[in-house]
Amino acid sequence: MAANITLFAQAIATLPKKIIKGIISKCNSDKFCKGFDTWSQLVSMIFCQFANSTSVRDISNRGAAQKQPLVQKGAGERLAPCQASECAHRRDCRTHKPANNRKIPQTVAACGRLQRGEGFTIELLTNNFNWAASTIGELYKSRWLVAIFFRHVKQLLHIKSFVGTSQNAVEIQLWTAMITILMLKYLQFKASYDWNLSNLVASLRLNTFTKMDLWKWLNKPFTPPPDTLGNPNEGVQLSIF
Repeated sequence: MAANITLFAQAIATLPKKIIKGIISKCNSDKFCKGFDTWSQLVSMIFCQFANSTSVRDISNRGAAQKQPLVQKGAGERLAPCQASECAHRRDCRTHKPANNRKIPQTVAACGRLQRGEGFTIELLTNNFNWAASTIGELYKSRWLVAIFFRHVKQLLHIKSFVGTSQNAVEIQLWTAMITILMLKYLQFKASYDWNLSNLVASLRLNTFTKMDLWKWLNKPFTPPPDTLGNPNEGVQLSIF
């Protein structure tokens, strides 16, 4: 069944659609909607990241170039440039924000030391005098992983230029980029093959509309196609006469 669906559609299927629909309903972003709903906009903007599109018209043309509309690839309706532009300017960007209610701790102010390796010392700053240096070091390591995460967003996704110019449109593109990178990180985590994230992004862009099983491809991306010529002992050279 999955072999008849594009990789893009299968990747979209990993999103928690029920939760997203609940957020859409809570924000009432589909009020007065005529065809191109919030879910369709979300999928189209994720497609923008997959295809590395540079404009709304580019997103529309790439989708229209396929034999099937975007409805077959995960979205609800085919994207028209005028619709996407209107939605980007008017539809509430909060519907695309991942939920996050955590409080950010205040800045640090005191000094601690962490021994690492052979004679290598890292000096860290903290205002918490109750935690051990090893705990501070682990927190700093986690903070560095956050910095790497945002580096991946900037390097691998399309956020250096924007398909819309209003604040709302820019926020929508940034939040959908965050959703896309989280989805890609999830695929990387679940795959048994040791993917480098940049290689995974490049390979998915090349195979966005390829119809094959997503998880088989993720786990064994370089498996040769099956022999369909009959006897494997015979040569593959065919006669034209």
